Amino acid sequence: MATRKGLFGSGGSIGVVLLIVAIAGLINVIAVRRFARLDLTQNKEYTVTKSTKAILAGLDDVVNVTVYFSKDLPPYLATLDRQVKDLLDEYKAFSGGKLRIQFEDPGTDPAKERSLQMIGIPKVQLNILEKEKAQVTNVYLGIAIQYADKSETIPIVQSTENLEYDLTSAILKVTQAPPKVGLLTGHGEATMERGQMSGAGQSLQKQYEVTTVDVSSGQPVPADVRTLIIARPTQRLGDRDRYEIDQFVMRGGRLIVLADGTQIIPQQLMAQPFDSGLNELLAHYGARIDSDLLLDASHVSTAFSTGQFSFMMPYPFFPRILPDNLNRKHPVTSTLQSIVTPWVSSLETTVPVDTTGAAPEGGVHAEILAKTTKQSFRLEGQTSINPQQRLAPPNPADMKSYPVAVALTGTFSSAFAGRPAPPPADSAAAATAPNPATLDRSPATQVIVVADADFATDQFAGQYPENLTFFLNAVDWCTLGDQLIAIRSRSNFSRPLKPVSDNARAPIKLANMLVMPLLVGAWGLFRWYNRRRNQSFAARYR
Repeated sequence: MATRKGLFGSGGSIGVVLLIVAIAGLINVIAVRRFARLDLTQNKEYTVTKSTKAILAGLDDVVNVTVYFSKDLPPYLATLDRQVKDLLDEYKAFSGGKLRIQFEDPGTDPAKERSLQMIGIPKVQLNILEKEKAQVTNVYLGIAIQYADKSETIPIVQSTENLEYDLTSAILKVTQAPPKVGLLTGHGEATMERGQMSGAGQSLQKQYEVTTVDVSSGQPVPADVRTLIIARPTQRLGDRDRYEIDQFVMRGGRLIVLADGTQIIPQQLMAQPFDSGLNELLAHYGARIDSDLLLDASHVSTAFSTGQFSFMMPYPFFPRILPDNLNRKHPVTSTLQSIVTPWVSSLETTVPVDTTGAAPEGGVHAEILAKTTKQSFRLEGQTSINPQQRLAPPNPADMKSYPVAVALTGTFSSAFAGRPAPPPADSAAAATAPNPATLDRSPATQVIVVADADFATDQFAGQYPENLTFFLNAVDWCTLGDQLIAIRSRSNFSRPLKPVSDNARAPIKLANMLVMPLLVGAWGLFRWYNRRRNQSFAARYR
């Protein structure tokens, strides 16, 4: 008698297999056109940011990316090429076909090695341990990005931690003219030289054309400078200096001021009030730097030396700004976990403070970017900064949170409105200085004021990487908007423990020492009792 084959009979099973193959093929076709990834990390560290997606979607022509990786990499770099390929596959998916990616193994071809050396991709010597022998191998780990007749390189890729920022920055650099950022000089400002702000300078030069600006002879800030940075002036600025800075802002330029309210004298372990001459200008815009020093219960320890001995001590003069005191709505600080502000002064705002993050309809508004905790207080006048001094407990009424960084946004009025340009201090320069008409009001622009400059120097930016991120975010926000901020901000972060009071510390310590072991012991007793009961039950009915 004939029997019908069911769905899972021989004929039906073939149909099921064909159906599965068809579904898998459809999924692959969709996957080629639509990229998706499940990323459960807090900052989506394995997913390209919206900024990168927008930049890739906006490409107007083909960008070629060539990855020069040697085939035989040491075991500890064995997965690096796969991680780089995964990231570039994601870039390609969001570029709409405008990003072409190629992997090449330079091998030992002398001609290829010479061409790589000419474009700035070096051969890297790596130590490997193979068959219980230490050996040295030469490999290539570089990436070249080319667009039309412009090219950029990432000489060495050792991890994918900062690769998205480096790649997106390089793509921006070859597809767009780099914006110009100016550094004010002529008043003892910090420079981008080694030992001052060389780390910040090297990072800025990856994305911007960095130039120095000197207005002491009465010349205006160059028109092609988009953002002007004033970093730690140690000499007072004259009227004409302030005028040229003011008129730069009136033309729509962006301004970043990192200035101290005190001057540190390390040899005497003293701080004394200092006026850079900028306060009159800044107060007119909306923020004033006070001539004081802040101390905070939230602070870091730092190293001190006396003769031949070095030691670490908690130092309240180095406040650590924690996430709760960073503006989570502003792009400059929204993803930072902490910054350290050495010998910082307080700020006062002279315009309305906005807490919504909305753009102002007119005039200027202030957004507090960073502030100390409510357990901070300030010292005014000449102050000892000796780490071993005993400070008298402050009056609780004097302890409060103080702003230390502020962003001012809107249309600014000139501090020199209705007045002619003042002459330069140098009489010789005054004879040849231009005499421009004063602009009274700016278009919409931005000014950032930080009552500390030490945080961005090599000494502290190297020790606290998020300090450098904060500075670069400020430059990015003023110069480019928030295009690159989201990429950089998630690469370096720390998660410091929240400070607890002395009253709360004892119960926490007791809980760790007694309660947790008791809970573990109670769970063990419960498991032992439950197992004995099950054994007795099984023996009874055996």
